Amino acid sequence: KLDDDGGATLLRPGAITPEMLSNVLTSLSLDRGVTEKNETSKSPLAPGMKYKHYAPRANVIMLVGNDEQIVDYIKKYKKSNEDVGVLCFDEIADFVDGENVIRFGKRSDGCAHAKKLFAALRCFDGTNVKTILASAVEPHGIDLATYNRMLKASGYTLIHLDH
Repeated sequence: KLDDDGGATLLRPGAITPEMLSNVLTSLSLDRGVTEKNETSKSPLAPGMKYKHYAPRANVIMLVGNDEQIVDYIKKYKKSNEDVGVLCFDEIADFVDGENVIRFGKRSDGCAHAKKLFAALRCFDGTNVKTILASAVEPHGIDLATYNRMLKASGYTLIHLDH
């Protein structure tokens, strides 16, 4: 959404990152809906801003933390829950026991995350998985778009392990 002063508000992140846009605009701000649930009753300014979508049949829980925290959480969760899927970075996949583990690419590979997200979520639809524990990407660069799509798929369900 363009402003009168030559700046813009980013409504939906994508392959053209905020950093790229900042190079050609006088100012750039992110709409709150990019990283937060839209609680207003107003109509969204762009498709996909308000409602849960991109979601597989299973519930998605985003895990925010370092690799060790995420692995520990997954192991504990799987001890008391059945039918769990895991979407994680390559660096931790070998430390997560069991079936239904899908690698998301290296933690630093935002392009891989963007390319693999939807296919990975759809793979879980062909399983008996009821909950997907997903390593959250960092919300900047190309991963801002992936983070936004993961938020939508999870219905904004995040667990911050680094607190």
